[in-house]
Parts: sequence; structure tokens; C-alpha cells
Amino acid sequence: MDTLMALVPTIVDGRTVRIDGLIEDIGERKAAEKAFRAGSERFRVLFETASVAMALTGPNDTLARVNAAACRFFGAEEEPLHNRPLLSLVHPEDREEARRVLGSADDAPAPSEVWEGRFQRDNGEVVWGELSSSWLREEGVAHSRVLIILDVTRRKAMEAVELRRQKTEAVGRLAGGLAHDLNNSLTSVLGSIGLASQGAPPGDPQRALLARAELGILRAQQLTQRFLTFASGGDPIKRPTPMGELNAFDDR
Repeated sequence: MDTLMALVPTIVDGRTVRIDGLIEDIGERKAAEKAFRAGSERFRVLFETASVAMALTGPNDTLARVNAAACRFFGAEEEPLHNRPLLSLVHPEDREEARRVLGSADDAPAPSEVWEGRFQRDNGEVVWGELSSSWLREEGVAHSRVLIILDVTRRKAMEAVELRRQKTEAVGRLAGGLAHDLNNSLTSVLGSIGLASQGAPPGDPQRALLARAELGILRAQQLTQRFLTFASGGDPIKRPTPMGELNAFDDR
């Protein structure tokens, strides 16, 4: 921006005098204002058309503006979300963690914070979100922030399924190992009972006791076999199926 000194002649009471004046070139300032308005318009279009949830908060961390994706994420219309405290949309069990991670304007927060947790809709439905928070500052003072929330509900559900699968596999391996060792021990005991039965004379009461012990061992082996089946993933379900149903399944 340039400032020029100019001497402007003026006639006062028939006399010509000169008055000093300043001429300021405001071209750069006008260009900056135009660029700012263009940037604001681009942000508005991005905000309104984004496929991810976005929101702007006010000074007290209440929602001042939300886009259509945020309305879908929170399961509410835009108007009821206005002036809602951000933490009121977080699941009650996760609010303390969210408050600690996201902080507040008074905490002199970092430029951005990311928190992943549960949000609770007004109908009680729980959804998972990854929230990115960036503070807006004026002269170094944080006064509001931009929120971007990614819906990670499906990912968390898949992670839960995978965790259950891993736990089932771990239990299966443990059960299989125990069943295998137990079956080996029972086989050894069963062989000893067989030898003892052969050495007992006919009519000896011990033969009846040994026969009952042998039956108990055989039943125990059946139980260990069930554990081994569980460890291997279970028995397949077998049933007759018309060929037409199989073709229909393939078409799907």
C-alpha cells in the first residue's frame, strides 16, 4: 500500500492557498477484501456440500451451524441442533474423555485435536465418530472452532466382530490343547483297565468294577471329542437342499 503526499491548491477569500494532503492507494486492500470474500464463499460451498459431518461452534462451544451430513450423523434436523452444547451430543460415558481430549478455549489448546468415541442421538441410538477439532483464533485468542466428524460406526462394528473371532479362536486353541492332552491320558488309563480286566479271573467282582470304569472313560473321551470339534470350528451343518435353491443362491 502506497501513501503519497500531495499539495492541493485551494482558493479562500480570493486568495490561492495550498493545503497539504495525503493520497492513499487502497488497491491492495480492496484486492485482499475481494480474496477474503471469495475464500469465504468457497468455504461456505465446501461446508454445505461436504459428504462428511461439519459444524461450527460458538464461543461457549455450542453448535452455531451444521451441514446436512452432520444432521444425518446426529439424526436430527438442523434447527434443533442450533445452540446445543457439543458435549450434550456425546455419549454420557464418553463425555469426560471428550472434554479432556478436546479441551476448551481457556485451556490454550493445540491447533487441532482428534477424538474418537460414541455419540448418542436423541432416539437413544449410538453411533461412533472420529472428531477433528480446529480452533479459530483472532489476534491469538481462540473463540470458536470447526468440527469435522467421520462416521466410523461400521468400522467399529467390524472391529468388534474381529475381536470376538480372535477370542473364539483363542478359546478354541486352549480347549483343543486341553482336550488333546486329556484324551491321551484317558487312552492310557483305558489301556490299563483293559489289561487289568484280562488278568482278572472270570466271576471276579473286580471285572464288573473295571467294566464300569471303562465305560466312564469312553464317555469322557466322547466329551473330549466335542472339545476337539469345537476347537476345529464345529461340525458342518448338513441338510438336503434342492438344486434350484443352490442356483438361486449363485444368482444372488
